[in-house]
Amino acid sequence: MEKIQEGKTFKSPDINIDLNTYKKAIEHYYKNFNDALELNNNIPIFLDTNILLRFYSISFKQRELLKAFFTLNSQRIFLSGQVQKEFVKNREDVIQKYFHSALESMSKNLKSDIVDKLTKYKNDHKEVLKDFDYIDKTLQKQIKSFERVGNDLKKDIDQLRIKNKQLNFSDSFLDLINSFNQNFGLDENEIDLLKKEFDILTKGIDAQKLKNDIEKKLNFSFPGLGDMIEKPENPYGDYFIYHEMIKCALENKSDIIFLTYDTTKGDWMKSNKEPHIHYVLRTFELCNQSIFILDAERFFEKHLKTNFESLIDVAKNSHSIDNLIEQDILLDCVTLERIIRTISEFVCIEKSEIKPTGILLRNLVEMNIVEKNRYEQIREIMRVRSQISHRSKDYIKERYSKDFLLKIFDELEDCIDYLNKKYSEL
Repeated sequence: MEKIQEGKTFKSPDINIDLNTYKKAIEHYYKNFNDALELNNNIPIFLDTNILLRFYSISFKQRELLKAFFTLNSQRIFLSGQVQKEFVKNREDVIQKYFHSALESMSKNLKSDIVDKLTKYKNDHKEVLKDFDYIDKTLQKQIKSFERVGNDLKKDIDQLRIKNKQLNFSDSFLDLINSFNQNFGLDENEIDLLKKEFDILTKGIDAQKLKNDIEKKLNFSFPGLGDMIEKPENPYGDYFIYHEMIKCALENKSDIIFLTYDTTKGDWMKSNKEPHIHYVLRTFELCNQSIFILDAERFFEKHLKTNFESLIDVAKNSHSIDNLIEQDILLDCVTLERIIRTISEFVCIEKSEIKPTGILLRNLVEMNIVEKNRYEQIREIMRVRSQISHRSKDYIKERYSKDFLLKIFDELEDCIDYLNKKYSEL
C-alpha cells in the first residue's frame, strides 16, 4: 500500500504546476463532478465523523432512511482511521444527548408551552370568560386533551428511553458501518510526519484573522485549519483524514468523494459551498485524481428528498462560540500555545513539534525556564479554554461569570507577555 511520505503531502510541494497540468486538473474535476454528485460512477465515498454521529441525533424513522442509503452503497463507502477514532470517542455521548435534548425536552415543552400557557390564559381571564362560555369550555377541553396526550407521550418516551439505551450495546447501525471499507489508516511514522507538517503550516498564522483569511486569501486554507481555534488541543484530525483519502486514491487509481456536514469553518469548502481550487490542483498533483468535497445537507436533499436535521444541541460539537470574551480567550490560547512551541524548539526539546503543549510546558519548568507558579496558572487557563471549547453554552454560563472570564483573559494576556519576555532572554 502507498505510504504518505515527505514531499508527497498537502503541504509539499507548493503549487507550481505548468499550464498543461493545471488545465488537466480543472478539466478532470469539472468533467467528472456531476457524475460524482449523481453517484453515476463507483468511486469511493468517504464519510466525515459528523455524518455517522448525525444518525444518533435524528428521529428513529429518519434513521431508517439513512441506514437504507448506507446499505445500498456499503461497498463503496470508506471510513478513515481518524473518523473511526472520533466516532468511537463521541458515539455514546450523542446517544445520551438525543434522549435528554430531544425526547425529555419534548415532553417538558408540551406541558410548559401548551398546557401551562392555556391554563394561565384561562386563569388570567377567568372573570371575563364568564361572558364567553364557549371559549371557557373549549379551553377546558383542550387542557384535558393535552394532559392526556402528555401522559401518553411520557409512556412512549419511557419505551424509547429503553430503546435508546440499548443502542450502546446492541446496534444494527454499528454492525452496518463496521462492514464499510476501513483499509487506509495511517501508521505512526505517517502521523508524526503529518503532525509536524501541520504545525509548520500553522506557524505564524494570526488566529485573530483566521476566519477572514480562510475566506479571502487565495490558496490559504488547508484541511484542519479551522480547528486551530475550534479544537486547539488536537487540531490534526482533518489533515489526517485528507491524507487517508489520498492513500485510497493512489491505491485504487480513482477519484474520491468526501461527504461532510462541516461546511461552516471554510477549510473544507468555501462558505458558498464552492471548492477551494487549490485543493483540486493539490490533489491532482499528488495522485492524478480529483477529490469532490460535498455538503451533506445538499447531497441528501438531492438523493433522499429530505434533510437529516439534528434534534440535539450541536453547540458543543460544533464549538460555535458567540460570546466575545470566550472568543478572545480561545484566540489568545492559540497564541500562547504557539509561543510555548517556539520556546521548546529553541531550547531543543526532543520532538517538540509533535508533543502536547502541556508536556512541553512541564519540560520548560524542569529546565528552569518557566516558574512553577506560572505553570500552574497556564494550566488553569488551558483548563478553562478546554471547557469553553467542549462544553455547552448553558454549562459555561452557569459555571463561569463574566468577571471570572475577564480575569482569565487578563491572566492570559499577562502569560503571553511573560513567555515573550522569556523567549527574548534566551
